Amino acid sequence: MFASGMAPTQPPHEVEARDVYLALMWALSYPGALQTLPGLTQTHESLAAVGRALLDLESSFYTGDEALEQRLRPTGARNKPVASASYVFFSELANDELPLLEQASVGDFEYPDNSATLIIGCDFDAPEPTTLNLSGPGILGERQIRVANLPAAFWQVRERLIHYPLGVDVFLISRGQVMGLPRTTMVQPCM
Repeated sequence: MFASGMAPTQPPHEVEARDVYLALMWALSYPGALQTLPGLTQTHESLAAVGRALLDLESSFYTGDEALEQRLRPTGARNKPVASASYVFFSELANDELPLLEQASVGDFEYPDNSATLIIGCDFDAPEPTTLNLSGPGILGERQIRVANLPAAFWQVRERLIHYPLGVDVFLISRGQVMGLPRTTMVQPCM
């Protein structure tokens, strides 16, 4: 029994997973708005924390990053090919990986939620970013974002993967911050 008003202390990994999960949900609720991943300052550790919050014994992931795979393995999730993975992680996305990205599952009309979620490392503060306009649910009017260290063709690949209700949801991760781009978000280059 606990004394009146006292609750058991949660282990630190459970607190981190809860805080990261909440940041991810807010990121999808407000597309393009940066959310903080509490206590995280590096992109690689942020990707691993996102994995720990999302993955479990019943899920699957893909990553070509061996160090990240080692950090995700304790979740019990299975590392699978891109086409059958629920979560697809790229620490950094290179042009030559875009064809691989196009293999991500977009679900089907009976189960559109059987699609992949893409978790991609990028940079929100680097020089010479790509500036984009976002619109859609969760955005009042339009929202302008700046993202660097993603291939320019990534945005065309994302567009090809989305045929609502089918498509992929995307989390962009940079040094302890996350931006959500659900499949309902329209992305246009700034003119």
